Amino acid sequence: MKEKNTLLYLLFLMSFCASAQKIQTKKVVADKQTKLPLDKVNIYNQKDNSLTNEEGAFSFVSDVDELNFSLIGYENLKVSFEEIKKADTIFLQSKMIELDEVVVGNEQAIMKKVYAKMKDNYILEPYNENFFLRCILKRNDEIARLQDIYGKVSRKSIFKTKTQPDNKCEVEILNMRKVGISDKEDFIYFKFQSFEKLFDLNALISLALDDFELTQEKNIAADYLKISFVKKETNQMGQKTSGYFIINKSDYAIVETYFDFYDDPDKVPFQKDGKVEYRTIRFKRTSNYKKMVVSISII
Repeated sequence: MKEKNTLLYLLFLMSFCASAQKIQTKKVVADKQTKLPLDKVNIYNQKDNSLTNEEGAFSFVSDVDELNFSLIGYENLKVSFEEIKKADTIFLQSKMIELDEVVVGNEQAIMKKVYAKMKDNYILEPYNENFFLRCILKRNDEIARLQDIYGKVSRKSIFKTKTQPDNKCEVEILNMRKVGISDKEDFIYFKFQSFEKLFDLNALISLALDDFELTQEKNIAADYLKISFVKKETNQMGQKTSGYFIINKSDYAIVETYFDFYDDPDKVPFQKDGKVEYRTIRFKRTSNYKKMVVSISII
């Protein structure tokens, strides 16, 4: 029996059903002790997925009467739609511990061990999976455009490697929905990045470690390590990339990544399109990696 980690996209989520009756719920997830909202909580069942925002809010639609709540450092929770029907807030029980001691300066050694074990922990061979992509464009805090794409993707590997430096992907679009599509001279509509770039961003793990300040965080569940990073130098737009990795202590596999590409939005220059000037001031990405067991029988 051999274990591999496969990428569970947070931006590309399986969510498609054409005929069955769906149930929808909108709630907030918070810490049971502090009552503070929890960001990036995974809500899922066998068919559908969602994620809480910075205010702990989420919307979940499914024809399966089951919701699972999962966040590293908290007890998992499994409920039905009926069980949370009258509740405005769902509370998760923390299992965080405060470490007595952190070895300062050990961060690079931890990350180098993570990278050394990538071949053992991740699928570095051709694979297929489904994806769901949703992009929303807001103007003055109101949704101006929404676009959903559901499909299948085939890739040579989760990550770019020396043997697969291009890692091209083949995409089959199965369903698409557009809302708010109209031509206006005084309005800017976003364009999707290429599928190759989107999938590469969602599988971003490797860093040039010497270019980043690394910190081992103390407040993390006992079975995990958390390494935060901040780019030492700003990029051409005056921004420093930051984020964190959450690492399983048992096998040094990364189970969650978070990247924030804009730390000082006021420095981002405007672009001009006709009479309109615009700029992107927020670009954040979270990915989760989930363990799956592959059984091979030899007869």
